[in-house]
Amino acid sequence: MALLEPSLIIEKQAKKVKKSANKCKFHSKKGQIGLMKFRVYNQTRKAKWCKMQVLFSKIDKTKDG
Repeated sequence: MALLEPSLIIEKQAKKVKKSANKCKFHSKKGQIGLMKFRVYNQTRKAKWCKMQVLFSKIDKTKDG
């Protein structure tokens, strides 16, 4: 195995650092988008549940009356 010059070693390490930094940026953005989607989904799910509760209470009132 041949020894590399110090400048080549530094260049290779710099490239690795840049790649890892880009991965971290991408994952953080991806995570934020995922959380936003999850929040929106929970809100719509909650709204649907509330609508169904109102519908069921109206049905129960008409059956009792």
